Amino acid sequence: MKIMLFWLIALTINNVRAQEIPIDLKFNETADLINNRLSLYSEKSNLTRIIAMENGSITVTNNRKQTLKFNLFDLKDENNHDDNGIEIIPCNRSEHVTIAWINFKSVGGTIGFIRLDCTTPYKELIFLRHAFIQLKAKSSKLLVVPNLPYEALYFVSRSTNFTTENIILLKSIIAVDTIRNDEVVKSYGEGWLDKDSLPIGKWNFYAKKQEGEEYLFKTGLYQKTKMETFSVKGIDSLTLKKQYQLSFKDLQQRHLQSVPFIKSKAWNFYDPTGKHLKTVYYKTMGIPINVSIVVMDMDKMEDSKLTIELKVDKMDEWPEHGGPN
Repeated sequence: MKIMLFWLIALTINNVRAQEIPIDLKFNETADLINNRLSLYSEKSNLTRIIAMENGSITVTNNRKQTLKFNLFDLKDENNHDDNGIEIIPCNRSEHVTIAWINFKSVGGTIGFIRLDCTTPYKELIFLRHAFIQLKAKSSKLLVVPNLPYEALYFVSRSTNFTTENIILLKSIIAVDTIRNDEVVKSYGEGWLDKDSLPIGKWNFYAKKQEGEEYLFKTGLYQKTKMETFSVKGIDSLTLKKQYQLSFKDLQQRHLQSVPFIKSKAWNFYDPTGKHLKTVYYKTMGIPINVSIVVMDMDKMEDSKLTIELKVDKMDEWPEHGGPN
């Protein structure tokens, strides 16, 4: 029997007609909606995407490795009003304008822009304009966002009403830990997700004191897993290939799908006064894939079956044994 778990990451956006943007969409969902439209109407062979942060910061990227940064809170119209400052210009071949534009303007002029294919319908330009206005409405100018890690796409603050079908992710960023005297602490994470909605880089977790005041409970690094992150234990490669037509790489690849990210290196824990409680060190290599062969009936010499053990309770945690606490 092969025991493998696969998790579905789903932050899906329903198809909506132009100008009909549900106001109850969360920040990440609104950004996803914009990127979905950009995937349809970007210039040919030059996919454009945005990296959106909840402090209003927007980074526009494309396949040509060009980047452009601006902040939604800097946008103003020609009368110095901050209600929009977003200009849309449709393609007009009769005037030799072969692309469509979305311009982001401040009083001093254009501070950002997005180029779109000439086939982009005008109603879609209006849709995108409204989506950016809604994205700004769901941002906070006062939010301090940490530096952008490599491959990061979305910043999740601890106040984000986050929902996902990825149970590993949900349990990882809304965490429950047992500390001294078997005290159970629930904390909410704040950090970056990549394009696959996986946590990467530094994450801080905040809990609440009895009187309701927040405090920093733990902090540490997440990293994506690779095939070489895992090590097959309990069977030799020759037996695996001969009896089950599998290789170590096959098992590593399957495990990679089940455990797409892990806590790494040192994670520090603090009490409500800010006093350091403990440090837990996590493995980044040699995470075991424990494999065993089970024979159901030795007398009848039934075919043996391969079992693969997978730690289900906290799949993102692999503490180093013997590390200081």
